[in-house]
Amino acid sequence: GGYVMGDRHDLPLELLNLLSHNEHALIALDYPLAPQSKVSDTVTFCENMINTLIETYAIQNLTLMGRSSGGNIILNIDPINIHCSIQKLILFYTYASSDTTWMSDPINDLEIPINKKLVEEIGAISEPQFQRSLQSAYSYYYSLRKLGIWPQTIGIHQAPILLDPSIPTFIAHSIFDPD
Repeated sequence: GGYVMGDRHDLPLELLNLLSHNEHALIALDYPLAPQSKVSDTVTFCENMINTLIETYAIQNLTLMGRSSGGNIILNIDPINIHCSIQKLILFYTYASSDTTWMSDPINDLEIPINKKLVEEIGAISEPQFQRSLQSAYSYYYSLRKLGIWPQTIGIHQAPILLDPSIPTFIAHSIFDPD
């Protein structure tokens, strides 16, 4: 979530069961997390991993699914860089717009305190990070948001969505998410 936490194992069991019962093969990726990797580097990493999977498994039809920042990564993929046709998109809780201006506004309506020590500790790590548990990084994410430094920490900027808008897309978002 938020480009700073999560791993490929945090998909809800209900979603995994739904996909497997409908005969969908699921390949989940860990991608490099911020602040050690910026959004553009993460998108390039995911494009390369997707192409490796396409070539390794001779994939002809591709559905991309992402949650939160994973969905935003999908929206930032340049289809020219992908070696097969993208047939469908499934996006949960993603930033489904190229407008990033809202991200710079600090959030103040959460009771989670700012943890500056955690922000400094994670920011001081130099080697790439591919997994960070929700329990350990939840406070980090909300500290970045409350300090108003999340966009520059992850290196996100306004960019056009390059995917064909006619690709069948399922998007779900929560109206109760205080973020």
